[in-house]
Amino acid sequence: AHRIMDDGERDIVIVKNIITLNLPLLLSFSYVYRIDFLNLIDSFSNHLFLNLKNDRGVGELVFRLKLKNARVYYQLSISGFELAMYVHHGKIVEDNVLSDRARVFWREVAKYSKEHIISAASPDYFSYKNLNKINEYLKVSEEKSMILKSRFKYFNEIYYNTISPFSLTKRRDLLSRISMEKLFQQYLEAGSLLNIMLRPGTITEKHMLSSLEYMLKNGVKHFTFTMDIVICRNCETRIPSFTRLCPKCLSKDVHEEIRLSTYYIDRKKAPSIALKEYDSRIRYSLLDLSRLSSSS
Repeated sequence: AHRIMDDGERDIVIVKNIITLNLPLLLSFSYVYRIDFLNLIDSFSNHLFLNLKNDRGVGELVFRLKLKNARVYYQLSISGFELAMYVHHGKIVEDNVLSDRARVFWREVAKYSKEHIISAASPDYFSYKNLNKINEYLKVSEEKSMILKSRFKYFNEIYYNTISPFSLTKRRDLLSRISMEKLFQQYLEAGSLLNIMLRPGTITEKHMLSSLEYMLKNGVKHFTFTMDIVICRNCETRIPSFTRLCPKCLSKDVHEEIRLSTYYIDRKKAPSIALKEYDSRIRYSLLDLSRLSSSS
């Protein structure tokens, strides 16, 4: 994935996401093989970046678009922080502690990479599949199994996502979610993505502008709205709700599009374990959005 930005000084910045590291999986790996967790992340990132020094794909992009003064950054995304904390402590961690630990963790990880971007948001949704490997670690030798079973007693994969360090399925009011994200995002160059899932309905221009104003005022760098969408294959009408019948042409030939990460895909193409998390995400109402303007 490439992201091209103008930094205001006529320099072109190209950001290429390399890989998404599944944090709960790496944590379980470090437990089994007794490897220091941060050293493990450092080894992974160094290995990846060393192999990408001569990346032809980005070079061809710069040449094809005739970009001058182009600066290239490789992005390493680390996902599943709240689930990793959940696994490590064997219980749900309070929000204020979770936010503080997230800032400390990313500040520490950022020390390993001065030339590259460490992010908590990724366009990759395939990392969901790696959650199944955690259960495989429970089948190792008896001694290690006892250690892991105590660590993973409360393992719940619906806490995992690839766009925020925090769970999208844990019940939090919208103001609390925004507060956690804004404190975290200020420590990251690439940030995480505050994804506000909306219930079926129409978001008005008023709600959009008031939400944008609130985010800017409170220092949230990256946020987006997501709605479940049904698309009619017959007339290509997009319906922001669950329906089996197109309201425009009455066709039953419709399919669901969902947004697991940063873009929409056909629901049928998503891994089953990812669908479990997606369907469990908290949806907010227009009333929740209205409270943002009253809190400004």
